[in-house]
This record gives sequence, C-alpha cells and structure tokens, in this order.
Amino acid sequence: MACPGASAGVAAGFKIPTEKASPVLEDGAKVFTQTIRANSDTVTQVPALPLAYFDPQRGTYVVARTEPIRLEVAPTKVLTNVDVQGTTASGPVNREVEAIRKGLSANYYGPEVLENQSFRSCPSPRIPLRHLVVDFRSWPWSSARW
Repeated sequence: MACPGASAGVAAGFKIPTEKASPVLEDGAKVFTQTIRANSDTVTQVPALPLAYFDPQRGTYVVARTEPIRLEVAPTKVLTNVDVQGTTASGPVNREVEAIRKGLSANYYGPEVLENQSFRSCPSPRIPLRHLVVDFRSWPWSSARW
C-alpha cells in the first residue's frame, strides 16, 4: 500500500516527514496518522487522498478517495540566526529580558514554591522493629501449634 502523503498534490504544497507512524488499531479498524505541514500560506486545502485496498466482494483492488480538506494557513516568519541566537554579524543584540510573572511559563522562585514530595510505600506509621510482635500461630504455613 502506498502512503497517501506520496500523492503529487500533497507533496507539492506540504512538508511531509520521512518517518512514518505505525498504524493503531481502534474499534476493529487500522488508523493511519501522518503529520504534514503547509509550505506556505498560499495553501488552501489538503487535496483528496487516495487509499487502495482489496475488495473481497468484487475480487479486485479499489481506490477510495477522501474529500479535499479546506485550510486557512496563517503567514509565518522564517527564523534566522539573529532571531534564535540574538546576535548579528557586529555582535550581540542588546535586548532586555522580560520576566513572566504569572502563568505556565513563569519562573517561580523562593522557599514558598518548595513542597514536600516524599514518598512512603507503606501508609502505616513507622514502628521500630523491637516493638513489633507477630503471632505466627495463625499463619497457614505454620504446622506447629503453640
């Protein structure tokens, strides 16, 4: 079976990774997933994708096609070394670092952010071994009666 992403329409307008994901079995059907990325903001749709399969009732191979999928692709900026490293040919770009004070990407610091994350495998309180008394008479493997 050929990968649907190999069709000319998809290859022309999209970046398709060389790694292919393995299919997943869901509700008795094999589900194939492939991530694609539009090459530009001029792409308006994912073209119809073909999938060849054998139809045992007809005794022949059949090609099923999806409907085209409409897209709205926003323009993006291509990052350069200056953007990533913050430097130019003449030296570093002087930009102030702005701290984020709230939210998921904020850096929280100070003793109030520390929390006890200790783990105990036994929920019972710790008992020193010298205080532990065990009655072996009720254990099933014990053959001796006391």
